[in-house]
Amino acid sequence: INRRHRAQRGMTLVEVLVASGLGMLVLGAIMALTLFSARSFAALTNYVDLDNISRSALDTMTMEIRQAERLVSGDENHMTFLFANPTNAAVTWTVSYVYTPSSAQLVRLSQGTRRVILRECDFLRFAYFQRNPVAGTYDQYPAFVPTNPAPCKLVQMSWICSRQIMQQAVNTESVQSARVVIRKQ
Repeated sequence: INRRHRAQRGMTLVEVLVASGLGMLVLGAIMALTLFSARSFAALTNYVDLDNISRSALDTMTMEIRQAERLVSGDENHMTFLFANPTNAAVTWTVSYVYTPSSAQLVRLSQGTRRVILRECDFLRFAYFQRNPVAGTYDQYPAFVPTNPAPCKLVQMSWICSRQIMQQAVNTESVQSARVVIRKQ
């Protein structure tokens, strides 16, 4: 009877506390791993999405800048290009790219249409260069576009975009940058 009574007896308080403590440690480790994995997955998804948007904006601008007749005006936050119809040179139009820091957007303006091509842009800068390279380097001379856009042959664009993930800004991990040559000039 003593053996049977011992076998039916429950766990002691010490055994319950030890088992509860170990269970909480395992549960805490699983929750931390799950949170880390979810944050990493969200950051990776964010990076891929921002990279795709940046790549699309860069492709659009590169294609148009290469086909432009010339730069009409520009500064650090905007640039305007002149285009001509290949079959009728008398028909021209302009395409502008305007970055507004307050809205964090890069907008393409052409013939009365407005299209946002880059959102959540924390930093964007345009720089302009002349045709002649600096002696002994692969660099070009800066062009003084606000006063004279005519000698501009090359445009540099640089930007950084970011988003909020779990109340923290996460960027594209690098600056997107490109130099584009105006081919028709």
